[in-house]
Amino acid sequence: MTCSFIFILSYFIGAIGAFNIWTAPLVLSVYVFFLNLMIRYFKVKPPGNFFFILIFSLAICQKFDLSSLPERVGIITLGTISTCALAFIYSIFTIKNYSLSDEAILFEKAKRIDVGESAIFAITIGIALLAATVLELENPYWVPVSCAAVMQGATRRHIWERGINRVIGTFIGAGFAWFLLGLQISGLAICIVIILLQFIAEVLVVRQYAIAVIFITALTIFLAEGGQVNRPEEQSIYIRFFDIVLGCLIGAVGGYILHNNKIRSKLGQSS
Repeated sequence: MTCSFIFILSYFIGAIGAFNIWTAPLVLSVYVFFLNLMIRYFKVKPPGNFFFILIFSLAICQKFDLSSLPERVGIITLGTISTCALAFIYSIFTIKNYSLSDEAILFEKAKRIDVGESAIFAITIGIALLAATVLELENPYWVPVSCAAVMQGATRRHIWERGINRVIGTFIGAGFAWFLLGLQISGLAICIVIILLQFIAEVLVVRQYAIAVIFITALTIFLAEGGQVNRPEEQSIYIRFFDIVLGCLIGAVGGYILHNNKIRSKLGQSS
């Protein structure tokens, strides 16, 4: 329920920040900075801040329309309510299999907060959105989202591995999505394909990230382009792949800076 509230708040603030495309990167950076501080302070388990950044990026890259904001926030709210309801029903049947332990604690306050880490993280993701805006990309949110995904790595090597895996997985996944879009399916078939892709991605993401990215890429392209039957499939694939590569490159550079002890020490830490 706490995460649901942050989802709603993230979308609301992002939608308000979309009033100007040139100030949007700054708004995103400020949001990510305070979000990362909060995530680190409460030691939120992985995927940590990623999905909050995803929701915020989607909202801030949409066309600013204040009149439709209540309706859009309401749709997000209904989605989180339905998710909490399903989780509650599921827990009724599975609660007997669990016992109270330290692993059940979702939030645990940290003794120190690394302000430098949050600053680097925020600036890098802001630059990613700025680059997408300058290049006038059709769906600029893919760049900061990919950047955030790569920067989730725990070390410089892990970040580079995630970046390479994401690029290769995106390339293969884009081809798979091209095949799916070429089938010209619609209606109930689209819903079934999305459910299957989501299930496969959730099963694989905790076991083999590189393979999971293939299905995650196909899923996201299908969600974004599955209903746009008038657009050539190749165009969607090319745009998506370029956005991913750009975001991964920026994220890799940001990750190198993030795990550079000399730069981190200059930025300093606060307790």
